[in-house]
Amino acid sequence: MKTVRETGLLFNRQALMMLRNPVWMFVGLSSPLLYLVLFTPLLKEVPGYAGQGTGHVLDAFLPGIMSLLAFASGTSAGFGIIFELQSGVTERFRVTPASRLAILLGPILSGSPRRSCSTPSLWWSGWPSGLMSMSPVSPSWRCFSGCS
Repeated sequence: MKTVRETGLLFNRQALMMLRNPVWMFVGLSSPLLYLVLFTPLLKEVPGYAGQGTGHVLDAFLPGIMSLLAFASGTSAGFGIIFELQSGVTERFRVTPASRLAILLGPILSGSPRRSCSTPSLWWSGWPSGLMSMSPVSPSWRCFSGCS
């Protein structure tokens, strides 16, 4: 229980740091929508999807964007941890009685709410364009959104 409490405290620390800089929150939530708006018109002539409408292209493209989001959220958490290591923040935390697992899990888990917000917004923005295969109750949507 001590590790869970410490992870929650460090999660809150990272969340407050993210909320103090709302520009990064806006960029993080709007970049998947920009991918969808900018790249979907380029994919209309993809072999196998040509002439079938935008919805069939989105059936293949949107899960790829969601995979990219999942990968990027992990790497951004990793880069944040590397920055904290270089600046000495992690060393200061290591001399406290906090567990080392909590010191790592707090910042890593702080990217989950952002991803859980951007994935449904991405799905809902693709739905009017003809997205057909991924409904909010399908297992693939739950997998990409982080819900189980």
